[in-house]
Amino acid sequence: MWLLGTVAVVGLTGLGFAAGELVDRPSGRPRPPLAARPRTALVATPRQWLHDFSTDSLRRPALICTRLFSPAFAAVYEQDTGTTCGGYLGHSRVTPLKLSHILQDGSTAVLELGTDSRADWTIVLARQPGGWREIDFVAGTPAR
Repeated sequence: MWLLGTVAVVGLTGLGFAAGELVDRPSGRPRPPLAARPRTALVATPRQWLHDFSTDSLRRPALICTRLFSPAFAAVYEQDTGTTCGGYLGHSRVTPLKLSHILQDGSTAVLELGTDSRADWTIVLARQPGGWREIDFVAGTPAR
């Protein structure tokens, strides 16, 4: 039952809008409009994973389970909640969070998210064929 009450919808601070177009602030490059990106393809970067998680949480929570979570991780939601992964996420509360760090080493990435100046949640992503998917979620302050 470790997942109950721990899911939060992420409000991004590393992305912004410029002239109606989503722009990745660190690189300044325009991102493709949501309608232009295939919604079944996995995401290309950990930062894009976070953006799509935030967007899909509000509009299409079931898509998170099939596209952004690994199959094993999505199954944990169903086991712990007794409902579908998408059904559980569709009833989650919205909590604005800030991205503290993205740490990447090879095919593993860690996203540290939190409120104010501290990290409260850690999301572990793995690069799989075609893109990035979440494989774990840890609540609490990171060890580093």
